[in-house]
Formats: sequence, structure tokens, C-alpha cells
Amino acid sequence: MTIGIRVRLLSVATVSLIASGRVSTQAPSAADGPWAGWAQCQLTAQFNNAGQTYLHQQIHTWVLTGATPLPTSTAAIKQFAATWQVTGQGTRQRGQGGGPGNNEQWTTAGQPMPDTLTIRQTAEGNVRIGGAAQLRSVGTTTGTVLPYVDEWTFPVIEGPATQTSISGGPVPQGLAVNFPGAPPGTTSTVTCSWNFVRGGGVPQPPPGAAAAGPSPTTPPLIPAPLATATAGPAPTTPPLIPVPLATATAEPAPGTTDNTLSLGTKGTALDNIGLAPPRLTADPGPCKLAGPVVFADATVATPGAVQMAWRRDPWVGVTSLRPPTGVTTNVEYSVTRADLGGTQMGAGLASSPSTGSSLPFPIPGENVAFVHAAKLEEGKTYVYKIRARHFHQDVRMIAAGSAATNYFPVWQATANYEDGCGETAVTITAPRIQTPVLTNLGNAKGSVTIDWKMPSDQRQTGFLVLGAGLPSNGTTVGQTHIQINELPAGSQSWLIAPYWDTPSGRAINASTGLRVTATLAPWTSTPGPPPTGILVQAFPSSDPIANSCSVRININWAPVPGTTGYTVYNDNAAISARIPLTNFSFSYKEGALRLSDLARGVLLQGITAIGGSDYVNGPLFKRGVNIKVVAAFTDRPDGVSGVVPYSFSTYPCWDGLGDR
Repeated sequence: MTIGIRVRLLSVATVSLIASGRVSTQAPSAADGPWAGWAQCQLTAQFNNAGQTYLHQQIHTWVLTGATPLPTSTAAIKQFAATWQVTGQGTRQRGQGGGPGNNEQWTTAGQPMPDTLTIRQTAEGNVRIGGAAQLRSVGTTTGTVLPYVDEWTFPVIEGPATQTSISGGPVPQGLAVNFPGAPPGTTSTVTCSWNFVRGGGVPQPPPGAAAAGPSPTTPPLIPAPLATATAGPAPTTPPLIPVPLATATAEPAPGTTDNTLSLGTKGTALDNIGLAPPRLTADPGPCKLAGPVVFADATVATPGAVQMAWRRDPWVGVTSLRPPTGVTTNVEYSVTRADLGGTQMGAGLASSPSTGSSLPFPIPGENVAFVHAAKLEEGKTYVYKIRARHFHQDVRMIAAGSAATNYFPVWQATANYEDGCGETAVTITAPRIQTPVLTNLGNAKGSVTIDWKMPSDQRQTGFLVLGAGLPSNGTTVGQTHIQINELPAGSQSWLIAPYWDTPSGRAINASTGLRVTATLAPWTSTPGPPPTGILVQAFPSSDPIANSCSVRININWAPVPGTTGYTVYNDNAAISARIPLTNFSFSYKEGALRLSDLARGVLLQGITAIGGSDYVNGPLFKRGVNIKVVAAFTDRPDGVSGVVPYSFSTYPCWDGLGDR
């Protein structure tokens, strides 16, 4: 009995035939396309404590708008026209109550901006898709002061050049987000997804976007990649050939268009493409063919998923076309698990395997893989069965190429034949959830910073952190770092446990979590005393012979008892490191001052009386600074002085500003 769904046919021939028919002075590569597709990254930052909650989300989407390389492309790197768009929203609530001073909401609604994506083929035989120079979307956020949004870093996307579909995600990027205005201690996650197809296929649109290309009633030419699968019934999509297997018909059922596909290039006659079909025995009974050869090294289990990989069958993609008729062969793979009652979890043509960056772990090239995302019980054994169903089809060309089909001839399947099946059982033992390893623990000023790592890569979704300073149900982080603020003094403890979110629920084991304890010094929220008696003085100096000039600013203040050091600011920007002394000096606009021509002429004429005149304090030489000094403490917030404005004359130095 056949297990699996009937899938769209001939898709493997699409890319191979297109590539073989191109005429060029240089052999084309997979990077030449045609390509269609998109990438999308979701950025989330959040902060939650007794005094403030903050949530900010942005979605960055890149969409290819050109299928073929731009004229600016080189032989090695192909450039494709694309757009970038950013959308998002955020909220912030301070203190109690719902007044306008406590609550903030904002929305980002950027329009698609012209962008460029690069596609190149690597020396290892992969296709690598990358971004271009960073764009900036200005004035697209309403509800808060956020004048612009910068384009997020384009994700790393790579897959074998032999496959026609490169898809993946959502994949955690391991990067931190630093949104303007986010409170200290904000945690963030970045996940990216992508779907690119080659050879005229139409990928599924990104979340929240309309599909580009044919109308919704037209099926995509490239079937969806076998990237993820979950337990459940087989899809109810109508089969491609609306007749029983092993039954030939001269024409498809009336009104059916699913079994047509454009193949070829510019109407070129194509013969004997691919390998000769192996000799197989068609048998409608139990599987009698050799089962798929599974790669042990690429068959991996984590607490939240199983990945299996196997060798691609030589029956895949064998095509012989002699217009107006031809024959094509293919293999459909399906996967079941015994304890789920044999429910099929995934099926698909080998021409669209899950490979490269769409998989948790790498597999050998030119092969097929399957990922089952589900909770696995530690130590329990699971048996998966991989079935390969072989079939071939008679096809005929029903229309020559036209502008509507990009000048590809249109072929139609006229008969479908079962050629037998092979099956392989794979036994998986669920691994133990590992305990994170502490790599750094620091605490100061009522806060703690914790860093950790996993002993080996188990591809966890994130980490649940429970303990002091956090909500009763804890908080989740996507990275191996957390900072917790406003903690009480004394011994405090936390539990950090990895988790895996799956369609069947969250896999987590608190008993294997990392336990961390830190002792915090007494801490009060009352700031320490600020520095007082701040005295600012300016001392210009010049050398007419060398034509050099400088102004030295000296700052002194009274000592503050109990402080661990001082930091000096000018115009709210730190101009010193933390220092133990109560004085500091710096050069005003160092390197930017020069001896004014007028002043040099006066000096050379020996006229010195002007140094005390109103001219010296005129607008040409009058400048100012705004100084404040901050005192640091170990048991309380900093003591911050008031701003001390100070005006002075730079004469005979001049910075080139103002009118003579």
C-alpha cells in the first residue's frame, strides 16, 4: 500500500532543463537564477520589573523583485533587485496607573525601499545569499521620538547549488538588539526565516505579505521544501494526477490544470537529460526495494527534534524528453513513527529536500533530510520509518513557449505508473537535557550579570530563568546572558534551564538546570551626595612663531565622603574615565583652534593693550562649556552634581566660527 501524498510532478526537471539550455560565453551557475524569494527577521526586546515594562518588536523583510542579475553584477557575484521594509510596534509602562505620562505606544510602518541582494556560488559548491549596504527608513515611526530605523543585518543564508529551494527558519541568530531608549537590562531575541527558489518557482510569501507571481488558484511550480514537519494527518491537497496510480489516461480530468508544468529553455529540443532509469520491479504489495541509505552522522536527536538524512536515490530526476513526448521519473519520501499510530508526518519529492541552512545540523550534499519537531522523553526509544515510493510518468508537450511562460514549453503528464517502494527503520533514543555551564558571574549596585554556555549544541529554543528579581513564572531569554537589576542585599539564587518549544508543547527539565547563587552588598535606591564647589577656569596659550593655539580647561571640586571615584561630563558626554582625584583638566576643541590672523597682526605690531579690551570678549572669541561631576558609590546610585555653565574667551585662539 502506498503511503504518502501525490505531489506536483516534474519539478526536478525544471531547474536541470533550464540550466542545460542557456547559451552564454561563460558557463552559467546556480547564482544566475532565475531566483525568487524573501528573507525576514523578527527582533524582540523586552524588560519587566516592578517599576517598568517595555516591549519592542520589529520585522525586517527583504523581497526579490528581479528574477535575473542586474547589469552591475560581476562574474563571481550576482546582484538582484530587491526591496527592504520594516514594520513594528512597541509599548512602555512606567509605575502605576494609565495616565498619558505613564504609558507609551508606538508603531513603525515603513514602505518598501529599493535594495539589492547578492547571490554567488562558493568554491564548496554552495549558493550564498547576502545583503548590501545598510539602508535607513526615516520618519516611519509614530507615537514616540524615533526619527529613523536602520536596516537589520541580512541573515547568513547558504545551501547546496544543486537544490532549487533554499529555505529555513525561524532560526535564532544569537544576536542582541539595542533599540534606542530601551531600559538597561532589556533582553532581546532575533529569529530569521527565508524561502528562495530557483528556476521559475514561486515561493510561499513571507508572513504578513501577499504572494508575488501567479494568482492563488495557480499552484507553485516548485513544491514546498521538506524543512519542517509535525505529527498529524496527511495534507488534503488534491493529487496532481486525478486518476488512480498505474492507470493511464490520454487526457487529464476536465478542468484540471495542476498537472502542467513549463520546462525547457527558449523552446530548445531536449533529449535524455539526467541518468538512465535503473531497472526496478513495479509491485503494488509490500515494499521490496532496498530502503533509503541513512547517514548515521547526520541523524541527530535533541530534546525537541529529530533530524534524519539519507542518500538521494538515483531514480530521482531522470528525464528523457523528445518533443512532443517524454518520460520522467521521481521518488516520493514519507516518514512515519510507530508510537504515533503510523500517522504520516511528512512527504515530498526528493527534488526539494531540506538541506543546508534550513536544517539544525549539516548533512552531506546532494541528499535528502527530514526534521520532526516534537518533545522527546529522555531515554525513550522511538522508531521512525522512511519510505521511498518510486514512480514514473508519460508526458507530452501541449504548448510551445510563449511570453506568458517565459518562453518555456508547457508539458503535461498523461499517465502515472507505480514502480515499487523501499523502506528503512531508524531507531532514535532521546538524549538527556544538558546542564548549562556558568562562565561569568558579576554583581554590583544591586544588580547581577550571569553568563553561561551549553556543553554541546542541543539547538535549544532558549532558556527559562527563575529567581530573585524576576516574575514568579520567570523570564525567557534567547541568548546565554542575563542582567537582573534592583535586587535586595544578601544571598540570592537563580535557576537557568534550557527549553525547546515544539508543536507538541515545551520540552524542559528544571532538575537539570544550572543553579547560581550570588551575595549582593547592601544597596539603597537613594542616590549618594553629589560633588559641590565645582570651579571651572580657562587658560588660553599661543605661540605666534609656530602659529599654534590652545585653551586648557581646569576643573576642581570638593571631596565627597564614601565615593569610589568621579566622572566628569561636558554637555552630558563623559570626558573622563572614573578617577580618584578631585581635579581634572582637558583641552577645549583640541587641534581645532588656531591663532587668528587679526590677533597675529596685532601681536606682530607690538600692540598689547587690546588684550584687555572688549574686542577680546567679543562674539568672535566667546565660547562656553557645561560641566557636571558624578560621584560613584558601591551601595547606592551615583551622586550627580548640577550643570555648571562656564563662559570664557579663547583670545587669541579662534576655532573658525562666527564673523570677523
